[in-house]
Amino acid sequence: MRRGNAGSTSRSSPNAEIAAIVPDSDSDSDSDADGDDGLALVAFSLLLLIMPIMVYFMTLKYVFAGKTAASAIAAVVAANLVLELEDREQDSKAKKQ
Repeated sequence: MRRGNAGSTSRSSPNAEIAAIVPDSDSDSDSDADGDDGLALVAFSLLLLIMPIMVYFMTLKYVFAGKTAASAIAAVVAANLVLELEDREQDSKAKKQ
């Protein structure tokens, strides 16, 4: 037997309760921006990983002819350039908003 409140005439359906908890996917207007931010984060991370290593070995072989300290300094400069690029991109996004 099912017991309920005899005086209660309105009952909420389980779907209404779920809809109240889980937001509608169409109401999320920032979903495209979140995808763009994720893609930018992956691209930035890969660039920060690959660029200094590439600069180190390229300058070690072709520019400084085996001088590891100079090649390491060039790699540090390359990493800082990548960080500056990301910082400027964040600043331009902040100014748009």
